[in-house]
Amino acid sequence: MNTAQYHKADQKLHYLSQILAKVNRSFIEKKEDDSHTNLAYDPWNQRILGRTIQKNDDQYRLNLNLVDLSFEMLDQTQNSLWLVGSAGKSIQEVEEQVDHGIKDLGLAQEDWRAPMHYEIPDYGLGKHPIEPLSEVERTHWTYYRALANYSCLNLQTSLATQLEIRIWPHHFDTATLIKINEKLSIGYGLAMKDEMVGEAYFYLSGYPEGFNFNYANFKQGEDWQWKSSEWKGAILPINLLSDEYQAALKSIGDFCLKASDQYFLNLNK
Repeated sequence: MNTAQYHKADQKLHYLSQILAKVNRSFIEKKEDDSHTNLAYDPWNQRILGRTIQKNDDQYRLNLNLVDLSFEMLDQTQNSLWLVGSAGKSIQEVEEQVDHGIKDLGLAQEDWRAPMHYEIPDYGLGKHPIEPLSEVERTHWTYYRALANYSCLNLQTSLATQLEIRIWPHHFDTATLIKINEKLSIGYGLAMKDEMVGEAYFYLSGYPEGFNFNYANFKQGEDWQWKSSEWKGAILPINLLSDEYQAALKSIGDFCLKASDQYFLNLNK
């Protein structure tokens, strides 16, 4: 696959998803780790979901439709309460229209549109009207993010745990964090293209308690590698994966199992 198309979609969705993150921040109970702002990818309906907002006996969830980049508010039975299109509009116009919909539900909060506590690039999108994803961009994005969702689930199953699979709005990585024992937790996910790798990549990183791993003892993979400078963990760039879904999923599975095994083998050294 042409990963450049994936990166274009990743940037645009990262930028637009901040609206979901702002709504989460303002109407969901605060968590110290900011997980209340997290999102989720729904591959069946091709949309990015915010968290569920509770108001008395009613529940609401704002989502971003990947097909036309519209924002839609759903109730607990998946009934559409209102929809705000984004095509041809500025991000400010979209936020104003979402604000009207939120107020109509009695969820008014004056500062929900305030900037997040972190900054992200606007990728040059803030100067132009919003354009929908091309079919190629959407196909590439949903392909890799579906791989991320399913491989997160497979890793959790392999390690006998069940946790949320979320998209963190700051760095826009699909991720899960698994506590192995009191000494070790493992973070796994799909990260955006960055300067460290120069490509979007799957990663697996161990978080030890009370000690440090000596990565010189860790065995390298055939198509993946260890990083041990500022960030420590294993990476598998997406451009090394097959365009065939099952083959790609198998490569990711081999990566997860072999990388996590290195942590387990070196846990007590």
